[in-house]
Amino acid sequence: MSSSNYSLEIFYDDNCDSTASQPIFYPGQTVKGHVQLSISSTTLKLRGLSLLIKGSASCNYSKDLQAEQEFFAVERKLIETKLDSIELAAGSYNYDFEYRLPRNIPYSVDGQYGNVKYFVQASIDIPWDLYDKKVVKPFIVVRYEDLNYMSGMREPCELLLQKQIDSSAWFFSRSSLGLVTIKANLLKCGFAPGEKVIVDASIDNQTSADIETVSIALYYNENYTAQTPWAKLEEKVSNKISETIADGVKAGFTKKIKESVLVPENSKITSVMYSTVFQINYHVQITAKFRRVNIPLLIPIYIGSVALRKEEECENLARVPPLWPPSLNIIEKNGTVKSEINNETTSSENVVISE
Repeated sequence: MSSSNYSLEIFYDDNCDSTASQPIFYPGQTVKGHVQLSISSTTLKLRGLSLLIKGSASCNYSKDLQAEQEFFAVERKLIETKLDSIELAAGSYNYDFEYRLPRNIPYSVDGQYGNVKYFVQASIDIPWDLYDKKVVKPFIVVRYEDLNYMSGMREPCELLLQKQIDSSAWFFSRSSLGLVTIKANLLKCGFAPGEKVIVDASIDNQTSADIETVSIALYYNENYTAQTPWAKLEEKVSNKISETIADGVKAGFTKKIKESVLVPENSKITSVMYSTVFQINYHVQITAKFRRVNIPLLIPIYIGSVALRKEEECENLARVPPLWPPSLNIIEKNGTVKSEINNETTSSENVVISE
């Protein structure tokens, strides 16, 4: 941001991609940088200069249904005075800041009805100006979740659905009435992008109508929650991101199906633990498709950053899960590798400011 006789800018000192317009950080890392106030040949009168570091989730799926969850919002005064104003001579003024990100925050994401965003904002208060002048510099938070440290990811998952077709709402004739049973299991619950989800299913079609095809699909779900004075209201957006089609099941027969669906490489990881306003999850859906009716069975799964290894390969893992990839080197401005603990068990929320 610049005016006739001054400019205000925010710079990040080090991150995993210092050339990016929005630097990348992981929970537990330190956001470090400086605010630069440059004044041209004339002096500048101001009442104050402040810094805000904030992270939040928000959703907005109608005019009346909005919500925001604040993860942190830390504000500090870089310049303040008890007088009406102070006067700074021409020159460049730098104010360093650093902030240790909490561990329990979700990653940055933009969804259909909401987002999770993080930014640093500097505001300058100039006398006689109606509004403070602000400059905002967003940054991206990425979570790194190794499934080998998470409980329950190796557990098999088995679900059973029985559906009695006994209503005209199913568009069946009386001779088509009967019971459909779908039984499906997965060898594990946790997967990583690029893996295949193998589905073993058994479908028993005791109606007199044929199941034409069986769909095995992976769905990406965005869940939004808005708390109003009278109720908690939820909105869900589901998108099919991978699918395999198997042959159907003749009336009166039982068929076993073993198919797989791919978790796309660009899949976001599951995010359900750290935000109540905007969450992301996945499920595998096995759908028996009659001519006019679909009977679905949903199996929830968890998507992490690192795939499960063989159990014997996990014996030498560190006791505390890493917060970012072990191979990641964070480079300081002087070119040296930054030393920062990767398995921090506590998070500092102190903002350090220096001029």
